[in-house]
Amino acid sequence: MRAIGLAVFAFAVWLISTNIGWRDELRLESPSGAEAVSLGGSIEGDWRARPMVFVADEGNAALTVVAGERLSVGPARVLGPNGRVIAGSDDPGTGMAVSMIDVRPGLPKTLRGVQANKVGVAFCLLALATLTVATRWWRLLLVHDCPTRWRDAVRFTYVGLFFNVVFPGFNGGDVARAVAVVQRHPARRPEALMSVVVDRVLGLFSMVIIGACFVLTSDDRAADLKLPVSAAAAGLLVGGAMFCSQRVRGWLRFETLIARLPMGERLERLDRSARLVVERPRELAGALVLSSMNHLLTGAAVSFIAAGLGSQLGFGEWMSTTAIANTISGLPISPGGLGVGEHLFGALAAIFGSTYAMGVATSLIFRVGLYGLSLTGGLVLLIPDASRPGGPGAGTAEPR
Repeated sequence: MRAIGLAVFAFAVWLISTNIGWRDELRLESPSGAEAVSLGGSIEGDWRARPMVFVADEGNAALTVVAGERLSVGPARVLGPNGRVIAGSDDPGTGMAVSMIDVRPGLPKTLRGVQANKVGVAFCLLALATLTVATRWWRLLLVHDCPTRWRDAVRFTYVGLFFNVVFPGFNGGDVARAVAVVQRHPARRPEALMSVVVDRVLGLFSMVIIGACFVLTSDDRAADLKLPVSAAAAGLLVGGAMFCSQRVRGWLRFETLIARLPMGERLERLDRSARLVVERPRELAGALVLSSMNHLLTGAAVSFIAAGLGSQLGFGEWMSTTAIANTISGLPISPGGLGVGEHLFGALAAIFGSTYAMGVATSLIFRVGLYGLSLTGGLVLLIPDASRPGGPGAGTAEPR
C-alpha cells in the first residue's frame, strides 16, 4: 500500500507539473474580436497592483496594465505566434484598448504575493475547525458509553492530525485516534473503535451534502459538476433515510443480510454503533451541526488563503472546491492526500474561473496549515497524560 501511495503521489506531481504555469502569462484580445493571444514573460512587482508592468519574452517589450481594459505599450513591438504583431507604438505613453486582459501569474509569483494577515486568519479558522471535530467525537463517545474528558478528546484529535501526515489519505489519523481511545476504554473496545468510524461517516456525509448545496447553487461554470455531485448527495440521502427507517430495514431484512456478508460480525457492530446515534435524534442533530460548522470553517479558511493570494473567487466557489477536493483526496491513495489534493484544487479552481496555479498555491498553503496543526499533535504526544494507567491519576475509578 505504501508503494502504491508513493506511485500515485509521483503521478500527481507529474500531472501538476504539466498543468501548472511556472512562468507569468498575459492574455490579450483586441476589440475587433480576434482570438485571445497568450504572452509569456514576467511581472515586475505585485501582480495585483495597478499599474502593473509585464515584460514580454517575445520582442522584449514592456506592457503596463493601467486599469480596466486599458493597456500602455512600450516602444518595441510585441510579437505573437508566427511573428504576428500584437501591439506596437513609437510612443511609450500610447494606450491600446483591448477587450480582454487576463493576468495569470505563475506559481512562484503567486506564492510570493501572499498577504500574511489573511493567511493568519485562515490558520486560526482551521484550528477552530479542529475543535468542532473534537467536540463532535466527544459527544459520540458519551453516546457509546465511553465517557472521555473533552480535553482528552481534543488531545486524541490532534494526535490523529499528526498521523494524517504519515498515513494515506486525509483521514489516516483516524487509526491513531482509534488506538488512543481503545487504550483508554479496554472494556468497551468495540464501542470505542466504532465511535471513530461513526464520527468519520457523519463528517463525510455532511461534507458531501454541503458541497452539493454550494455546487448546485453556483452558476453555469460548474455545470459539468452538478450531475455527479448531486448524484452522490442523493445517494447518501437515500441511503441514510433507508438506514434510519425501521420499516425499510425490516422489509430488506437488513440484520440478516449483513450477518451473511464477509466480516459480518464487524458490520453488525458498526450497525449497532450507528443505531445508538440514530436513536438519539438530538445527538444526531448536534453531530451534524458540528460537522457543518467544521466544513464551513474549513471552507472559510481556504477562502481567506485564496484571497490572500489575490483570488477573485468568492466563498461559494472555494467552499465547493474544498468539499469536492477533500472528499476525493480523503481516499487512501497517497500519503496525506499529497499531490492528489493539489491537482484537484487546481482543476476545480480553473473550472470556477480562476487559474490552475492559484488552486495549487491555495492548496499548498492550506496543507501548510494542516501540517502546522499536525506538528502540534506531535507535541501533544509529549505531554504527560495524568489519566493513563501509571500516571498521577491512576487508580481512580473511571466515571460511568
